[in-house]
Amino acid sequence: MKRDKPVSTKPSFDVVIPDSQLAREVTQLIRDTESELLFNHSTRVYLWGALLGKRKNLEFDPELLYVAAMFHDIGLTENFRKASCASKWMAQTSRGTFCAANISARRT
Repeated sequence: MKRDKPVSTKPSFDVVIPDSQLAREVTQLIRDTESELLFNHSTRVYLWGALLGKRKNLEFDPELLYVAAMFHDIGLTENFRKASCASKWMAQTSRGTFCAANISARRT
């Protein structure tokens, strides 16, 4: 009988979804805009990206990675299928969201 390989004893990498005001607002916006399928996909994109980043000892901003992951497929939604419409909306929304959250001041 073939036995399963032993489970790795390497340390696990804990990843949590950011709980900042910006992350909560983006989550709500994406839930209101995308299907549950796309929302879950975008969440997995963040989780995998954060896990890989930690595994490779990369420095990254979890909040910024989360926001990017959440928005990355918004062009697939009904309201934003046209590339120019999605790009324009993303530019306006991102600028407004990041300015409102004072992201530029925190990044300098």
